[in-house]
Amino acid sequence: MRIVGFDVGGGEIYHYKGTPFTGVVEEKFPNGNLLLETQCLNGYPDGFVREYFDNGQLMEESFIAYNIDYGFMREWDENGDLTHRHYWGPKPHFNIKHSRKMIIAIDVYYLENTAKAIGALFYWDDTVAKNTISVEVDNIEPYVPGEFYKRELPCILKVIEQAGLEQIDLIIVDGNVYIDNEGTFGLGGKLWEALGGKIPVIGVAKTSFKNTEEKVTPVERGQSKNPLFVSAIGMDTEEAAALIKGMKGEHRMPDILKYVGFGE
Repeated sequence: MRIVGFDVGGGEIYHYKGTPFTGVVEEKFPNGNLLLETQCLNGYPDGFVREYFDNGQLMEESFIAYNIDYGFMREWDENGDLTHRHYWGPKPHFNIKHSRKMIIAIDVYYLENTAKAIGALFYWDDTVAKNTISVEVDNIEPYVPGEFYKRELPCILKVIEQAGLEQIDLIIVDGNVYIDNEGTFGLGGKLWEALGGKIPVIGVAKTSFKNTEEKVTPVERGQSKNPLFVSAIGMDTEEAAALIKGMKGEHRMPDILKYVGFGE
């Protein structure tokens, strides 16, 4: 194993017997215990990075791709007690034309048989939306208890069509991904299904259905003791909850979601 160079971001490029290395690169202490292990794909660090104390105890675990940290970073002391945790965000996707895709939050308003769907495009560290899309939809489906998605979903799909699916990394909807612990789809799940499972969907709701505690994570923000109820599909629910908790804004509802109309 040897380092044959560095990429544009300063990351090492590993080769083994003249071939880009895929696997785990290990460094060890003089006593033979692991010091560092780095997961690689085609010669580049891609996946977990783990650092250890010389007694063999894991000290830090993080994840990297394209020289960008993602997922959860955790730190432990020499006794194995967790001392720090931080969430960097979802795994980055490399695209030559669009190396950084956007998140879109969408909500829908109704007036008799007409709807107005609003979508806000942003990055996780934004305090305001980069762009806003507004679409009016006529002749919407009537409200049917238990089948709300039939009314809302076509409106949301029109916003996504206008935004361009290839520009979007993740979708946030005002509602629930699941309506029970068995995994029956609510609005968020139906949207994910309609898009062929290509893009993760996060549901953010002020209330949750009964018997959904296995599918929903309560998230407290600001000074409010009333949680938001976060569910997700296409990504880990714990990660989705951390993303919503970390969004900009001092109140229960993140500023950008409030701007779109979540919870109104």
